[in-house]
Amino acid sequence: MCRAVINVLKHHFSQCSQIVFDVIRSSSLPSISTDFYGDAPSLCSLRLKCRVDDGVAAGSRKKAVAPAAPFTSSNVYELDIDGRNFAYACLDLQSWRISLSKICHPIRISLSHLTPSRKKDLRFTQWDLSAILSRIPGLTALTLHDVEFGRTDYREGDGDDLSFIRVSQLVLSHMNAISLERVLFAFELFDLKRMEVNRCEFSHAIDSLAPAADEITFKDIVNPVCIAGFLLDWQGTVLNFERCPELDDQDLLELADEPRGHIFFDLKECPNISVAGVRRMVESMNDVALQEALHMGQYAVMSVSASNQNTAPPPSCQDLEWLFDHVEHFSWSGCGQIPMDWSRD
Repeated sequence: MCRAVINVLKHHFSQCSQIVFDVIRSSSLPSISTDFYGDAPSLCSLRLKCRVDDGVAAGSRKKAVAPAAPFTSSNVYELDIDGRNFAYACLDLQSWRISLSKICHPIRISLSHLTPSRKKDLRFTQWDLSAILSRIPGLTALTLHDVEFGRTDYREGDGDDLSFIRVSQLVLSHMNAISLERVLFAFELFDLKRMEVNRCEFSHAIDSLAPAADEITFKDIVNPVCIAGFLLDWQGTVLNFERCPELDDQDLLELADEPRGHIFFDLKECPNISVAGVRRMVESMNDVALQEALHMGQYAVMSVSASNQNTAPPPSCQDLEWLFDHVEHFSWSGCGQIPMDWSRD
């Protein structure tokens, strides 16, 4: 049924300003390589989304015939595409790669659901993706969701023409430890402001691979023991932890081992973090800053905000007094009553 609809609509794709397909299986989507052709000057948003990667390439089951007029679209500002569809377009269509490199206006790219299951899948590597993204001048935001790279060997020439990927926001979601390592190793990120890591597996293979983002958010991380290693050389300012039930006081203390600049912490639904653990982290960070002569004034930790901590007990008056003397701003809500009239003199 989807193929019949696509066969009718594909002759009009180049005239559209917005194209949206949201299907269950990846094989039900139109193929950028074979169903799109000609210049699409009005196309601003292309969203080819699926819920499941069924291991079958998008497009007709019949033998694909290359379009007479290759597909180009240099005015698009949003690409939300299944990973195999994007990969095959990059492998098959030079016109697609060239049109991406001509995008100078802001563009957001999101790639989802790519699990290598075919021989052709293995031809598209993290190095290929990095090289293509680095040539898109207008790239501002990148999301990789449930994306894997299957080839483990290093191909001659991989990374030789690698240049910086200029992007202000990066989201890595539902990635296994191997794919996370490969992406972080292959990507040379520049001008990164915010990074979000959501439901990804961590391992010590990514120690010191945290990019130079001003702000990093960790969501739903189940093995936070490796986060401190990941952040070894990180010199950003904002760390957010959200719904990380296994994050504990020892994990926070390990974050304090390395000298950093001013830090702002935000903790949401991390029930294994205690007020005592926060105190030890703050004390350790302040001591490290003093020993390293970082000249950051009175505070290394500028802010700690904790909300919806559930089982974690609230801070006592003694805790509040100590924290207000050692942190510029402190708040702890959602798990008990804090005196509302408590304020710094």
